Amino acid sequence: MHDAFQNLCPSWSRDGKWIYFASTRSGTFQVWKVPAEGGSPVQVTRQGGHAALESPDGKYVYYAKHNMADPEIWEVPVDGGLETPLPLVRPGTWASWQVVKHGIVFVGPSLGHKAVLSFFDFAKRRTSTIAVLDLVPFWLGATQDGEVVAFDQPGREQAQIMLVENFR
Repeated sequence: MHDAFQNLCPSWSRDGKWIYFASTRSGTFQVWKVPAEGGSPVQVTRQGGHAALESPDGKYVYYAKHNMADPEIWEVPVDGGLETPLPLVRPGTWASWQVVKHGIVFVGPSLGHKAVLSFFDFAKRRTSTIAVLDLVPFWLGATQDGEVVAFDQPGREQAQIMLVENFR
């Protein structure tokens, strides 16, 4: 049987008990979670969202919202509630950001057609520049401690995966 809605972008909760995902089951893309052992899905967002990642302390879910090519990152408590934008976190794509131990690492476009690899610090609620890149990657991944970041370099003859280590 084929579902009339889409389920996309799965990710694990930090304790491994939940799987977050985006679904159109409510009519628009929203963040949902389902127990890893099975059960009924629970809606987390009400104002739209996808590509959810849980905070290291397991208290918040961060997710992309709005335009897939120029998303905003928002936060909401894991059990739902007030949905708040993070205006300092504007990745270039819905997949070019990652939640790490003390914040969010992301790549976004900047003036001069370069890309900026940045770090949003949860405690200080501030963003700092890590590096300037030639191109905005579509995908970005990072180790949980945030010390190593990997990203793609699109638009070249052969796709490349780049690493940035020990930047903090």
